[in-house]
Amino acid sequence: MIDLLIDTFIQMLVIINPFSKIVYILDLREDYSKKELLSITLKSNTVAFLILLTFTMIGTWLLRDFFHIELAALKIAGGIIVAKVGYEYAVIELEKKHSIEKMNINEISATPLGIPLIAGPGAITLAITLSYSRGILITAMGAFMAIIVNGLIMAGVVEESSRINKIMIRVLAKIVGIFILALGIQMVLMGVKDFMFEMLYSKTIP
Repeated sequence: MIDLLIDTFIQMLVIINPFSKIVYILDLREDYSKKELLSITLKSNTVAFLILLTFTMIGTWLLRDFFHIELAALKIAGGIIVAKVGYEYAVIELEKKHSIEKMNINEISATPLGIPLIAGPGAITLAITLSYSRGILITAMGAFMAIIVNGLIMAGVVEESSRINKIMIRVLAKIVGIFILALGIQMVLMGVKDFMFEMLYSKTIP
């Protein structure tokens, strides 16, 4: 169980990609005070966790019981979405993905920071997929741990923003994007493998 929890935590942390959030926090320094940025960090991560928890809890029911979607199909579709997110981080300039203007603290904490920057399509899809295959408890705990780490990193950036090299952060975000892309491809391959196994297994049963 511990190994499964750690693996879930790592996957959730990678798809959240804290390095990409650092860039946005650094860009917000001109419009918000340190106290406001710390408040934004706390609120945005709280919103993101609530979003991920919601989809973790209802995702399996929604897909398996309501839409009758098999896990193999979800892995393939989810893998494509995760791979797309990784490609965007690795290839597309972060500034072109989202533009953040001066907004109310509560508004900017909810969107775009809470969703889609922290709890984006990739993270939501991964939460649903993991809850389907590993259960709600493990997925929720892994997501919570990932959000805590992401929040601590963002808070650390607020405190030490003057010492952070934005170019290096962009490079790190792109490197993590490559891992996200690989994770998405792996999900697709696992989905195809599960689908082929189900097809072969069904043929052997009269």
